[in-house]
Amino acid sequence: MRKHLSFSQLNTYLGCGESYRLSYIEGNRSAPNIAMVKGTSFHRVAEINNTQKMTSKKDMPLEEMLDIASSQIDKAFKLDLYLKSSEKSMSKKSLHGEAKDSLLATIPGLHKHSQGIQPIAIEKEYDIKIPGVDRHIKAFIDLITDDNRVIDYKLTAKAKSQSATENDLQLALYSLIHKVYHGSFPRVQFHNYVSKKSKKTGEHAYSFNILETEDIYCESKLQPLLSTIKTVEESIQKGVFLPAESGSWRCSPNMCSHYQSCKYVKQENNFSRISVPG
Repeated sequence: MRKHLSFSQLNTYLGCGESYRLSYIEGNRSAPNIAMVKGTSFHRVAEINNTQKMTSKKDMPLEEMLDIASSQIDKAFKLDLYLKSSEKSMSKKSLHGEAKDSLLATIPGLHKHSQGIQPIAIEKEYDIKIPGVDRHIKAFIDLITDDNRVIDYKLTAKAKSQSATENDLQLALYSLIHKVYHGSFPRVQFHNYVSKKSKKTGEHAYSFNILETEDIYCESKLQPLLSTIKTVEESIQKGVFLPAESGSWRCSPNMCSHYQSCKYVKQENNFSRISVPG
């Protein structure tokens, strides 16, 4: 078991306890899928741009950001990737090209919407101790700005909703961390980029939206986060690893690399041994 609890671990456990057990207890981590490598590549472009911007006070030229994105996706496709059923029939060259086109379509948007943002911390690791929780909580925050904003970049296939943002545990955790380290509750935002391919032209285009909680977090609003973290940690320590809810989008061969070997999906049929007691 890892010595700390991260948001990724928390999110995995809440989605599927068995996936958490296989990934973080057994160490059977899955290869990244194409959506993940696009997201990682996008974050890397933002990180490089924001890092130099701390001193230069200006964004990199768009051409340089496009070059970085292209090289990042090229590097990712040299590794083993977990493919969806629909992707397995495509050549790796075609998948590579589609992923690159999709990613590159969002970079002009990143360049445009980075204007006016001045970073003071980028991809920084934070570590906090919550009373009643044995392990430390660790998190990397994408960006903290000079006007007291915490920004988390999201590259998604579908736009995130405002209702989901209001109840998002990740933003709540980042608010708590900012309060602990910097003494104030920040404005917390998702900068959501969505890349879509036109069915008519076959070209990729992006949409962009800033999602922010209506109210700045306060101590009382963070209670659900603290209670969730404590309950998850207690359940892990007790060895409670429940599977994803029946019908969950997480529980499919497209979304979970553990699906084919999962004991909750593929198990011996013991129906013949079930009987009325007594």
